[in-house]
This record gives sequence, structure tokens and C-alpha cells, in this order.
Amino acid sequence: MIFFVPDITKKEVETPYSAHMLSMRVRYKDKAIITDLQGNWARIQIKEVDKKNRLIKYHLRKSYFQENTNRGVLFQAIPDKIYLDKLVEVAAIGGIKKIVLFYSERSVRQSVKSDRLQRILLRGCELAEHYWAPEIQLIENKQELEAMINLHKPIVLEGESDILKKADTLTDSVLVGPEGGWSEREIENFAEMGLSFASMGSMVYPAWLAGYSYFERLKVD
Repeated sequence: MIFFVPDITKKEVETPYSAHMLSMRVRYKDKAIITDLQGNWARIQIKEVDKKNRLIKYHLRKSYFQENTNRGVLFQAIPDKIYLDKLVEVAAIGGIKKIVLFYSERSVRQSVKSDRLQRILLRGCELAEHYWAPEIQLIENKQELEAMINLHKPIVLEGESDILKKADTLTDSVLVGPEGGWSEREIENFAEMGLSFASMGSMVYPAWLAGYSYFERLKVD
């Protein structure tokens, strides 16, 4: 089991970060692995469990650093709240490097709660036993979004169409629409930007799962 600790050299975990350890009932002399999800991780042994103050102290046995092997930039048009939560969780499990959230023409207009998404992201990384967390970036400026798209040149996921430029090979950057897909104007705009299009085949993936499935397929290919 891996636990997230913002500063592994501090040798103690305070609330709210101690909650996961306490829920797993760690005890005196238990051994565990902690990480700051920025590549730093360590093997520790529990020194003290203070349930009243929700404080855990530990001995640092040995620390390590792991290079970031996450790949993939997911440009995701914001889906509804429940799907957005699911999307962040599976992205953490899948080891995606960056999630770029933006409002498309068919996105649900809602307030994106970054703190909540970050908590879901951290827990997903803990469960997947990863040492790096994906970066989440919310972009609301159209020009900024287009500049980032031009930088990464993502493949656009879209259904079969003879008029679209089909991607010869899959890349590690992808654009995924919300429920209901892209509008005709958005598809035309992507085509004008010189982006290629790809289909996931006959199976219709929900918006929150399409990006994760794309990157899983990329691993196989």
C-alpha cells in the first residue's frame, strides 16, 4: 500500500493527509511506502499513531526518486460532474501525464472544483501505486486553448467520416469531446488547424472513459 505525503522528509503526517493511513489502521512498527507524487518516495516504519490528534510519525528507512514515465496529454471537453470525477480517477490509474480541461460547445456549464478533483486524483494514484500524479489544468480562454492544441497537435477522437483526415498512427496526445460529441463547427475548426482524426471503432465509449481507453490502446499498439 502506498500513501500520499506532501513532504516525505518531515517524518510526520498531519490531517487531512493522515486520514488514509488511519482508515487503513496503520499501527506502531508497521512498514509502509509513502510518496509525494512528484517522483520522491520512501520506505518507512511507523513510530507513533496519535488518533486523537490524527497525527502519524514515522522513521524514514530509505528514500528514492523515480523518473516520470507517465505519457499522454488528454485534452478533455468537460463532461457532467459525475463523469468528471470518474475521468480524473481513471486518468490517475492510467498514468496519464496531463489533463487539460476546457469547455466545448456541448459541455455542461458548471463550476469545476479543483480541490475536489485533486483529492480524487491523489486517491487514484495511491490505489494504483504510482509515484507521479497527472497535472490538471483548466483552460477557459479560447486563444490559450488553441495555442496549447497547436503545441501538442492531438488526435481528435470522432466517429467514422470520409471527409476527415485520418491519423496514420496514434500519438500520445488526444482530444475527447463531452457527452453528445463535437459540434460541426468544432470539427471544422479542428480540421482547419490541421489536426488528424481517429475513431475508437464501433463501440461508443462514454466521455469519461474514452481518453483512458485511447491511451490503453496506445500501450498495446
